[in-house]
Amino acid sequence: MKDMMEYKNYYGSVHYNDEDKLFYGKLEFIQPLVTYEGTDVHGLRKDFEGAVDDYLELCKEEKIEPEEFFIYCDLNNTVEKHGAADQHAGVKANDNSFFDFLRAMECAGDKDKDHKD
Repeated sequence: MKDMMEYKNYYGSVHYNDEDKLFYGKLEFIQPLVTYEGTDVHGLRKDFEGAVDDYLELCKEEKIEPEEFFIYCDLNNTVEKHGAADQHAGVKANDNSFFDFLRAMECAGDKDKDHKD
């Protein structure tokens, strides 16, 4: 998936500010705001991984459960039933980036489904 990084099952965005010559991003799919930055790709990746580790360490110190990204979706029904909505939203039949992402996440969701109920 482009414009995203993954580390320890956390996902982070990737953006670039040309004026500041800086890459930056934040952890996605969780409520706490966790940001990171770097002047090059390697620096961004290192700061992203450090931000995830710092977030997990802070949660441990504060004795709170870290938020985790979780998704469960019946993709067979989703693709068929929401085809009209996708067309209305401008999603083309061969534009599978969103569904590719959901399919990639489906395995994690299936593993965790029984534990989240």
